[in-house]
Amino acid sequence: MCVYQQEFEDLSALLCEVCVLVFSVTDRRSFHRTAQLRLLLREIQPQTPIILVGNKSDLVRTREVTSQEAMSSAALYNCLYLEISASLDHRTPELLECAVRLARGQSPWPPGTSAEDMSCGGQRESITSRAKRFLSSLVPRYPREREVGKFLRQKSRSCHDLGAL
Repeated sequence: MCVYQQEFEDLSALLCEVCVLVFSVTDRRSFHRTAQLRLLLREIQPQTPIILVGNKSDLVRTREVTSQEAMSSAALYNCLYLEISASLDHRTPELLECAVRLARGQSPWPPGTSAEDMSCGGQRESITSRAKRFLSSLVPRYPREREVGKFLRQKSRSCHDLGAL
């Protein structure tokens, strides 16, 4: 990973395996600054994976940069996009795990998940529909499944531990 500080305007000597650019979703200037940095990074190191991170996702009312705007900007530069809240420690482990996976040349998301599952944009599924989906997975649809019980046949899932990478 690389850390950019304003003193280092010359990025030609910068070598990194993954670059994480963080901006505040409550400050449009920081978003524009990351766009400038992405241009510089793409000129100097076109193959380096870039993760664009929108911080302060918990401050919804003071938001100046929408999720859709940030996602389209990230797609324009072929970057990954995540929204986190560092103060609440929301999705920061996913960011670290994604950066480590990219540095190792692996897929940025854990096996079995997609970018849509991990990125934080667009409409979120309501708690009611998530509960319905969960309960429908427990209740069998056919009489034969009632005997065996779908719930008891499910395989356990291991946790996504950074140490397991």
